[in-house]
Amino acid sequence: MRGSFLKILSDFDGVLTNLTEEAERARQLFDAYLFEIAGEEISRQCIAAAQEKIRQSPHLNGWRSRGRVTAFADEDGFIYVNGLAACLDDQAREPGLAADLLTQLRKIGLDQFSHLAGRAYAAMVRETESGRMKPMDEGAGRVLKELIHRGHSIVVVSNSGTDRIRKILADSDVGEELRKQNGSIRIRGDARKFELGEAAETLLVENYTIPVDRPVYRNIILEERPDVVIGDVLSLDLALPIHLGGATRIFLRRRDYTPSWSLNFMEKRQKGAPGGILEQFDDLLALA
Repeated sequence: MRGSFLKILSDFDGVLTNLTEEAERARQLFDAYLFEIAGEEISRQCIAAAQEKIRQSPHLNGWRSRGRVTAFADEDGFIYVNGLAACLDDQAREPGLAADLLTQLRKIGLDQFSHLAGRAYAAMVRETESGRMKPMDEGAGRVLKELIHRGHSIVVVSNSGTDRIRKILADSDVGEELRKQNGSIRIRGDARKFELGEAAETLLVENYTIPVDRPVYRNIILEERPDVVIGDVLSLDLALPIHLGGATRIFLRRRDYTPSWSLNFMEKRQKGAPGGILEQFDDLLALA
Protein backbone atom coordinates (compact mmCIF):
# COMPACT_ATOMS: atom_id res chain seq x y z
CA MET A 1 0.00 0.00 0.00
CA ARG A 2 1.15 3.53 -0.69
CA GLY A 3 0.89 5.15 2.74
CA SER A 4 -2.63 5.58 4.09
CA PHE A 5 -4.17 6.72 0.81
CA LEU A 6 -5.60 4.14 -1.56
CA LYS A 7 -6.19 4.03 -5.27
CA ILE A 8 -9.49 2.23 -5.75
CA LEU A 9 -10.27 0.76 -9.16
CA SER A 10 -14.00 0.12 -9.42
CA ASP A 11 -16.22 -1.32 -12.10
CA PHE A 12 -19.33 0.72 -12.95
CA ASP A 13 -22.36 -1.36 -14.00
CA GLY A 14 -23.40 -3.55 -11.10
CA VAL A 15 -21.04 -1.91 -8.60
CA LEU A 16 -21.99 1.76 -8.72
CA THR A 17 -25.30 1.01 -10.41
CA ASN A 18 -28.06 -1.51 -10.04
CA LEU A 19 -28.09 -2.99 -13.53
CA THR A 20 -31.21 -5.15 -13.15
CA GLU A 21 -33.67 -2.77 -14.82
CA GLU A 22 -31.32 -1.86 -17.65
CA ALA A 23 -30.44 -5.50 -18.32
CA GLU A 24 -34.09 -6.48 -18.39
CA ARG A 25 -34.77 -3.66 -20.82
CA ALA A 26 -31.91 -4.77 -23.09
CA ARG A 27 -33.42 -8.26 -23.09
CA GLN A 28 -36.89 -6.90 -23.89
CA LEU A 29 -35.50 -4.91 -26.80
CA PHE A 30 -33.57 -7.91 -28.12
CA ASP A 31 -36.75 -10.00 -28.13
CA ALA A 32 -38.84 -7.20 -29.63
CA TYR A 33 -36.39 -6.60 -32.47
CA LEU A 34 -36.26 -10.31 -33.26
CA PHE A 35 -40.07 -10.60 -33.21
CA GLU A 36 -40.37 -7.65 -35.58
CA ILE A 37 -37.73 -8.93 -37.99
CA ALA A 38 -38.48 -12.66 -38.05
CA GLY A 39 -41.89 -13.17 -36.49
CA GLU A 40 -42.82 -13.87 -32.89
CA GLU A 41 -43.67 -17.57 -33.01
CA ILE A 42 -40.46 -18.80 -34.64
CA SER A 43 -38.40 -16.36 -32.56
CA ARG A 44 -39.88 -17.62 -29.30
CA GLN A 45 -39.11 -21.21 -30.26
CA CYS A 46 -35.49 -20.39 -31.01
CA ILE A 47 -35.07 -18.31 -27.87
CA ALA A 48 -36.55 -21.07 -25.72
CA ALA A 49 -34.15 -23.64 -27.19
CA ALA A 50 -31.17 -21.35 -26.56
CA GLN A 51 -32.32 -20.62 -23.01
CA GLU A 52 -32.55 -24.33 -22.24
CA LYS A 53 -29.03 -24.89 -23.55
CA ILE A 54 -27.75 -22.07 -21.34
CA ARG A 55 -29.66 -23.39 -18.32
CA GLN A 56 -28.07 -26.82 -18.72
CA SER A 57 -24.52 -25.55 -19.32
CA PRO A 58 -23.96 -21.95 -18.16
CA HIS A 59 -20.23 -22.70 -17.84
CA LEU A 60 -20.08 -23.26 -21.62
CA ASN A 61 -22.22 -20.31 -22.67
CA GLY A 62 -21.87 -16.57 -22.50
CA TRP A 63 -20.32 -13.53 -24.09
CA ARG A 64 -17.69 -14.51 -26.66
CA SER A 65 -14.36 -13.03 -27.71
CA ARG A 66 -12.16 -14.68 -30.32
CA GLY A 67 -14.60 -17.57 -30.33
CA ARG A 68 -14.16 -18.25 -26.61
CA VAL A 69 -16.47 -17.51 -23.69
CA THR A 70 -15.05 -14.42 -21.98
CA ALA A 71 -17.86 -14.02 -19.42
CA PHE A 72 -20.52 -16.51 -18.44
CA ALA A 73 -24.24 -16.31 -19.05
CA ASP A 74 -25.14 -16.64 -15.37
CA GLU A 75 -22.91 -13.78 -14.14
CA ASP A 76 -25.23 -10.83 -14.84
CA GLY A 77 -28.17 -9.75 -16.99
CA PHE A 78 -26.14 -7.91 -19.63
CA ILE A 79 -23.92 -10.94 -20.16
CA TYR A 80 -27.00 -13.15 -20.37
CA VAL A 81 -28.27 -11.24 -23.41
CA ASN A 82 -24.88 -11.54 -25.09
CA GLY A 83 -24.78 -15.22 -24.17
CA LEU A 84 -28.25 -15.79 -25.58
CA ALA A 85 -27.21 -14.17 -28.85
CA ALA A 86 -23.99 -16.21 -28.99
CA CYS A 87 -25.97 -19.40 -28.39
CA LEU A 88 -28.32 -18.53 -31.26
CA ASP A 89 -25.29 -17.87 -33.46
CA ASP A 90 -24.00 -21.36 -32.61
CA GLN A 91 -27.36 -22.94 -33.42
CA ALA A 92 -27.57 -21.04 -36.71
CA ARG A 93 -24.50 -22.89 -38.01
CA GLU A 94 -26.73 -25.91 -38.62
CA PRO A 95 -29.91 -25.97 -40.76
CA GLY A 96 -32.98 -25.19 -38.69
CA LEU A 97 -35.05 -22.41 -37.16
CA ALA A 98 -32.08 -20.38 -35.94
CA ALA A 99 -30.50 -20.47 -39.40
CA ASP A 100 -33.81 -19.30 -40.88
CA LEU A 101 -33.93 -16.41 -38.40
CA LEU A 102 -30.36 -15.43 -39.22
CA THR A 103 -31.31 -15.26 -42.89
CA GLN A 104 -33.94 -12.68 -41.96
CA LEU A 105 -31.42 -10.69 -39.92
CA ARG A 106 -29.00 -10.61 -42.83
CA LYS A 107 -31.63 -8.99 -44.99
CA ILE A 108 -31.35 -5.89 -42.79
CA GLY A 109 -27.56 -5.97 -42.56
CA LEU A 110 -27.09 -7.89 -39.31
CA ASP A 111 -24.66 -10.79 -39.83
CA GLN A 112 -25.01 -12.29 -36.35
CA PHE A 113 -27.49 -12.46 -33.50
CA SER A 114 -24.69 -10.88 -31.46
CA HIS A 115 -25.02 -7.76 -33.59
CA LEU A 116 -28.70 -7.63 -32.69
CA ALA A 117 -27.74 -7.83 -29.01
CA GLY A 118 -25.43 -4.86 -29.59
CA ARG A 119 -28.29 -2.92 -31.16
CA ALA A 120 -30.55 -3.69 -28.18
CA TYR A 121 -27.87 -2.56 -25.72
CA ALA A 122 -27.29 0.70 -27.60
CA ALA A 123 -31.03 1.43 -27.58
CA MET A 124 -31.16 0.76 -23.84
CA VAL A 125 -28.29 3.19 -23.27
CA ARG A 126 -30.18 5.89 -25.19
CA GLU A 127 -33.25 5.30 -23.03
CA THR A 128 -31.18 5.72 -19.87
CA GLU A 129 -29.68 8.94 -21.24
CA SER A 130 -33.20 10.22 -21.88
CA GLY A 131 -34.02 9.78 -18.20
CA ARG A 132 -36.27 6.75 -18.56
CA MET A 133 -34.07 4.77 -16.18
CA LYS A 134 -31.88 5.97 -13.31
CA PRO A 135 -29.53 3.10 -12.54
CA MET A 136 -27.17 4.81 -10.07
CA ASP A 137 -27.15 2.74 -6.90
CA GLU A 138 -28.57 4.60 -3.92
CA GLY A 139 -25.74 5.78 -1.70
CA ALA A 140 -22.89 4.92 -4.08
CA GLY A 141 -22.19 8.57 -4.90
CA ARG A 142 -22.18 9.45 -1.20
CA VAL A 143 -19.66 6.69 -0.46
CA LEU A 144 -17.40 7.80 -3.31
CA LYS A 145 -17.53 11.37 -2.07
CA GLU A 146 -16.55 10.29 1.44
CA LEU A 147 -13.67 8.17 0.13
CA ILE A 148 -12.37 11.15 -1.83
CA HIS A 149 -12.78 13.37 1.24
CA ARG A 150 -10.54 10.93 3.13
CA GLY A 151 -7.84 11.36 0.50
CA HIS A 152 -8.36 8.25 -1.59
CA SER A 153 -8.57 8.30 -5.39
CA ILE A 154 -11.13 6.52 -7.54
CA VAL A 155 -10.68 5.14 -11.04
CA VAL A 156 -13.86 3.85 -12.66
CA VAL A 157 -12.88 1.22 -15.24
CA SER A 158 -15.75 -0.21 -17.25
CA ASN A 159 -16.79 -1.69 -20.56
CA SER A 160 -19.45 1.01 -20.65
CA GLY A 161 -18.63 4.15 -22.58
CA THR A 162 -17.03 7.09 -20.79
CA ASP A 163 -19.86 9.45 -21.76
CA ARG A 164 -22.50 7.10 -20.37
CA ILE A 165 -20.64 6.78 -17.06
CA ARG A 166 -19.99 10.51 -16.81
CA LYS A 167 -23.63 11.42 -17.46
CA ILE A 168 -24.89 9.05 -14.77
CA LEU A 169 -22.28 10.08 -12.20
CA ALA A 170 -22.83 13.79 -12.95
CA ASP A 171 -26.14 13.72 -11.09
CA SER A 172 -24.70 11.97 -8.03
CA ASP A 173 -22.85 13.24 -4.96
CA VAL A 174 -19.56 13.09 -6.84
CA GLY A 175 -20.70 15.20 -9.78
CA GLU A 176 -18.80 18.27 -8.60
CA GLU A 177 -15.58 16.30 -8.09
CA LEU A 178 -16.00 14.78 -11.54
CA ARG A 179 -16.09 18.24 -13.11
CA LYS A 180 -12.73 19.24 -11.63
CA GLN A 181 -9.87 19.16 -14.09
CA ASN A 182 -7.58 17.27 -11.71
CA GLY A 183 -10.19 15.69 -9.48
CA SER A 184 -9.75 12.54 -7.43
CA ILE A 185 -12.13 10.52 -9.59
CA ARG A 186 -11.32 9.49 -13.13
CA ILE A 187 -13.25 7.47 -15.70
CA ARG A 188 -11.73 4.93 -18.04
CA GLY A 189 -14.66 3.74 -20.12
CA ASP A 190 -14.60 1.42 -23.11
CA ALA A 191 -12.06 -0.63 -21.15
CA ARG A 192 -12.69 -3.78 -23.21
CA LYS A 193 -12.28 -6.10 -20.26
CA PHE A 194 -14.00 -8.73 -22.40
CA GLU A 195 -11.34 -8.66 -25.11
CA LEU A 196 -9.19 -11.79 -25.03
CA GLY A 197 -5.65 -12.26 -26.29
CA GLU A 198 -4.08 -15.32 -27.84
CA ALA A 199 -2.49 -16.89 -24.75
CA ALA A 200 -4.31 -19.80 -23.11
CA GLU A 201 -3.98 -18.47 -19.55
CA THR A 202 -6.98 -19.38 -17.41
CA LEU A 203 -8.34 -19.36 -13.88
CA LEU A 204 -10.34 -22.48 -13.04
CA VAL A 205 -13.30 -21.95 -10.71
CA GLU A 206 -15.33 -25.12 -10.19
CA ASN A 207 -16.22 -26.11 -13.78
CA TYR A 208 -15.86 -22.57 -15.12
CA THR A 209 -12.64 -21.97 -17.07
CA ILE A 210 -12.05 -18.21 -17.07
CA PRO A 211 -9.60 -16.77 -19.60
CA VAL A 212 -7.27 -14.23 -17.96
CA ASP A 213 -5.34 -13.12 -21.04
CA ARG A 214 -7.12 -9.77 -21.37
CA PRO A 215 -4.51 -7.45 -22.89
CA VAL A 216 -6.41 -4.17 -22.79
CA TYR A 217 -7.52 -4.64 -19.19
CA ARG A 218 -4.06 -5.89 -18.21
CA ASN A 219 -2.48 -2.67 -19.52
CA ILE A 220 -4.95 -0.59 -17.51
CA ILE A 221 -4.17 -2.48 -14.30
CA LEU A 222 -0.42 -2.19 -14.85
CA GLU A 223 -0.74 1.53 -15.59
CA GLU A 224 -2.96 2.27 -12.60
CA ARG A 225 -1.39 -0.08 -10.04
CA PRO A 226 -4.51 -0.04 -7.83
CA ASP A 227 -4.57 -0.91 -4.14
CA VAL A 228 -8.19 -2.07 -4.34
CA VAL A 229 -10.18 -3.62 -7.21
CA ILE A 230 -13.95 -3.96 -7.00
CA GLY A 231 -16.24 -5.71 -9.46
CA ASP A 232 -19.50 -7.62 -9.58
CA VAL A 233 -18.42 -10.07 -12.31
CA LEU A 234 -15.62 -12.48 -11.47
CA SER A 235 -14.66 -13.22 -15.07
CA LEU A 236 -14.54 -9.66 -16.42
CA ASP A 237 -13.48 -7.65 -13.37
CA LEU A 238 -11.56 -9.83 -10.94
CA ALA A 239 -10.04 -12.93 -12.56
CA LEU A 240 -7.17 -11.01 -14.14
CA PRO A 241 -6.12 -9.01 -11.05
CA ILE A 242 -6.34 -12.25 -9.03
CA HIS A 243 -4.10 -13.93 -11.61
CA LEU A 244 -1.62 -11.05 -11.50
CA GLY A 245 -1.29 -11.42 -7.73
CA GLY A 246 0.36 -8.86 -5.50
CA ALA A 247 -1.01 -7.12 -2.43
CA THR A 248 -4.08 -5.70 -4.18
CA ARG A 249 -7.29 -6.09 -2.19
CA ILE A 250 -9.86 -7.65 -4.52
CA PHE A 251 -13.58 -7.51 -3.75
CA LEU A 252 -16.58 -9.12 -5.38
CA ARG A 253 -19.66 -6.92 -5.00
CA ARG A 254 -22.46 -9.29 -4.07
CA ARG A 255 -25.69 -8.83 -6.01
CA ASP A 256 -28.93 -10.81 -6.19
CA TYR A 257 -27.73 -12.26 -9.48
CA THR A 258 -24.22 -13.20 -8.32
CA PRO A 259 -23.76 -16.94 -9.01
CA SER A 260 -22.88 -19.26 -6.17
CA TRP A 261 -19.67 -20.41 -7.84
CA SER A 262 -18.29 -16.85 -7.76
CA LEU A 263 -19.26 -16.39 -4.12
CA ASN A 264 -17.81 -19.76 -3.10
CA PHE A 265 -14.51 -18.95 -4.78
CA MET A 266 -14.20 -15.52 -3.14
CA GLU A 267 -15.21 -16.85 0.28
CA LYS A 268 -12.46 -19.46 0.13
CA ARG A 269 -9.94 -17.00 -1.29
CA GLN A 270 -10.45 -14.38 1.43
CA LYS A 271 -9.12 -16.80 4.04
CA GLY A 272 -5.62 -16.41 2.63
CA ALA A 273 -5.66 -13.32 0.42
CA PRO A 274 -6.64 -9.66 0.85
CA GLY A 275 -10.20 -8.83 -0.12
CA GLY A 276 -13.32 -10.92 -0.23
CA ILE A 277 -17.02 -10.22 -0.70
CA LEU A 278 -18.41 -6.70 -0.49
CA GLU A 279 -21.96 -7.08 0.79
CA GLN A 280 -22.83 -3.38 0.54
CA PHE A 281 -20.87 -0.59 -1.13
CA ASP A 282 -20.97 1.30 2.17
CA ASP A 283 -18.81 -1.46 3.67
CA LEU A 284 -15.90 -0.02 1.73
CA LEU A 285 -15.76 2.86 4.21
CA ALA A 286 -14.66 0.49 6.97
CA LEU A 287 -11.73 -0.65 4.82
CA ALA A 288 -10.48 2.74 3.69
